[in-house]
Amino acid sequence: KAHGWELPSLKTIKRKLENEIPHALIVLKRQGEDAYKKCYPAQERDKTVFRALEAVNGDGYTFFKYVRFESGEVCRPTAWVWQDIYSGKLLAWRLDVSENKDQIRLSIGDLIERYGIPSYFLQDNTRAAANKDITGGAKTRYRGKVSPDEPMGLIYLLGAVANWATPGHGQAKTVERPFGIGGIGESTDKHPAFAGRGTQANPIPVEEFEAIVSAGIAAYNARTGRRSKVCNGKSFDEVFAESYAKGPIRKATREQRALWLLAPEPVTANAKDGSIKIMGHRYWCEELTRYMGKKLVARFHPANMHKGAIVYQLDGRRTGEAECIVPAG
Repeated sequence: KAHGWELPSLKTIKRKLENEIPHALIVLKRQGEDAYKKCYPAQERDKTVFRALEAVNGDGYTFFKYVRFESGEVCRPTAWVWQDIYSGKLLAWRLDVSENKDQIRLSIGDLIERYGIPSYFLQDNTRAAANKDITGGAKTRYRGKVSPDEPMGLIYLLGAVANWATPGHGQAKTVERPFGIGGIGESTDKHPAFAGRGTQANPIPVEEFEAIVSAGIAAYNARTGRRSKVCNGKSFDEVFAESYAKGPIRKATREQRALWLLAPEPVTANAKDGSIKIMGHRYWCEELTRYMGKKLVARFHPANMHKGAIVYQLDGRRTGEAECIVPAG
């Protein structure tokens, strides 16, 4: 009134807004980018660019049933699963009390020993999945600092590449689907053998639980009628086997098995004699005298540390096998 303006009615303004401004722009400004993306057709994955075992993606899933592990601990177990992106087949998995780097490292070993070495690993950036023991050498990991002198992780030591799913976007990982409705997660949690069991007061023995999970994964892979363009009515097992028989498969050497069977530990060789120390134990071999004061990586068996350690340079080149000369830890 102070300016003598005559304003149109709210309906008139709203009609002008809807007629002159694109709907997608209104959604973007009012609801944000995630809602804006839904105004356009979703991208469709084209898995035909891959072959069997060329690319895998992994993720963890925590079951709802309670399990008693061999240590006596009772908790809801977590499985880390690797899936072949081309066929959809679940290739390897490990069950543990939680998602952790040892579980992922050993599951990669299971995958390689059973089938071979993939070229690409797709996973999310959780603390366990993005740990440097696995992904050291990656240019980015959406988590923590990437230093130029960090040791090479298992994936890069195997000649593969670590790729990252979009953080906070579950659809970026196809391995999420087997955990949903009709997948191994639901079928295991609702298995008839676990009726009335799986509580904290009445947990399931881990051996029995693992047997049910293994059977569920086998049934999931063998189920026919898959509707993807790659499967076209076949099972994941059939599609994987057909492509696997044709494609070049890289197998691991005997020396490479130490990369996933032994736990890695960044160490610095003693500036005077080249010896290294891990959890109080001291290790040495003649080759270490060439690396006095330098950063290295030692791999050892956590349950048998007196046996010795295999020492590597940061880029993965093997230095030598160090004996435990002072078992003081």
